[in-house]
Amino acid sequence: MALLAATGGRQRYVKIHEGKYWTWYAPESIWNLYGSSISRFFDYADRVYEALRSDLGVEPKGRVYILVHPGGAGFAGFATGDIAEIRAITGRRSPGIGVVYDAFVNEAYGIRGYWAYVLIAHEATNLFTGEGVTGGWPWADGTEIWGRGSPFPYAVAVLVTRQLGLEQVSATHYRILNPRDRPYVDLFIEIVSERGWDAIRRMFRLMIEDGVRLDAEGPIAREPLKSHYVFLYLSLGYGADLADKLVRHGLPVNRTLMAQLYQAYERRTCDIAAWRLGYYERVLRCARGS
Repeated sequence: MALLAATGGRQRYVKIHEGKYWTWYAPESIWNLYGSSISRFFDYADRVYEALRSDLGVEPKGRVYILVHPGGAGFAGFATGDIAEIRAITGRRSPGIGVVYDAFVNEAYGIRGYWAYVLIAHEATNLFTGEGVTGGWPWADGTEIWGRGSPFPYAVAVLVTRQLGLEQVSATHYRILNPRDRPYVDLFIEIVSERGWDAIRRMFRLMIEDGVRLDAEGPIAREPLKSHYVFLYLSLGYGADLADKLVRHGLPVNRTLMAQLYQAYERRTCDIAAWRLGYYERVLRCARGS
C-alpha cells in the first residue's frame, strides 16, 4: 500500500515497505506493474543489512532507504548519503541505495532477480562504509590505482551472498568478474579467508578511532596518498605488512611512502589533526621537535 507519495519529474514515488532496517520507495507505476517481483527482496535486504553489520562491524547511524529506480541511460545502482527523491517525501536527509527496477524483474545467468541480489549487497556495502566509516573510498569509486573498478564492494557481494545461502548467485558473480578487476577482488577474498572478517573490522575501527576521513579537505583526499592510507590501515587490521601481497595483486605500492606513513602513524598523536588530513610529513616534523 502506498503510504506517502511525491512527484519527481514525471514519476510519482510511493512508500511501498517498512522493513526492519530499510524503508522502500518506488515509482507508483512500476510498483503497480512489478510489485510481486520487488517484494520478494524485502526480507533479503534486511538479511544483507544484518550480515554486513556483523561482518564489517559498522552500520549507518540511522534509518536507511531503498529506492527502486525507474532506470535510464545505463543506470544500475548507487549508494548515497541522501536520496533526493526520498528526501522530497521525508523532508530530511535520507541515506540509502538505489536499484534499477528491472534488476528485480528480469532473469540473468539463469537466476531470476540476479542483479537485485548482487546490487543490493554491493551498494549496501558502499553505504555501510560511507556512512559508518568515511566517504571517498578509492576501492569503490574507480581511481586509477584500483583499475577504475569497485573491488571491495564486489568482493563483499560475492562473500555475503554465499554467506546467505545464495551459492549460485555468489559463484556466478565471481565467474563473470571482469579479468581486469579479478586481482583486486581476489585480494579481499584472500584476506577474509586468511584472517576472517576481523581484519576488516579492525581496519574500520582503527580509522574511526583516529578520525580519518578519506574525503576530507586535505592531501588525504588525493591519490596516491589516499590509497596508501587505505593500504596502511588494511595492514594494521590484518596484523602484518601487506605490501608484498598488495603488489602481487597488482596494486602499485610506493614502499618509501608506506615506510613514512608507518613512522607517522606511530607518532600521529603529536599532531592528530595533521594526520587525519594527510599531512603526514607535518607529523614527522612534529615528532622530531622541529
